[in-house]
Amino acid sequence: MCCKKDLLYFLAGAAALSTVSHILIHFGGILPLTMWGFTLTLQLNNIIIAVSALLTLVLLYLAGVGKNACRYEPGHHHKEHEIKKSMK
Repeated sequence: MCCKKDLLYFLAGAAALSTVSHILIHFGGILPLTMWGFTLTLQLNNIIIAVSALLTLVLLYLAGVGKNACRYEPGHHHKEHEIKKSMK
């Protein structure tokens, strides 16, 4: 079952992947890089690294806040539980 916290963790992972890939581009020695008429310079890449790292931290913080936690009503069965129970 998916909830807001799961989505926030997923988005944080995607932002972290972006951060790591731009760090690899930075240290790969391939800048400036031109693709489809757009040039990625060292300065622009540094800005992208900072923004995506900050976004990752914000998303992880928001996922950790209690009000975003997945809440399941006690006494109510989840579909996964019912499926496992029916398979026995």
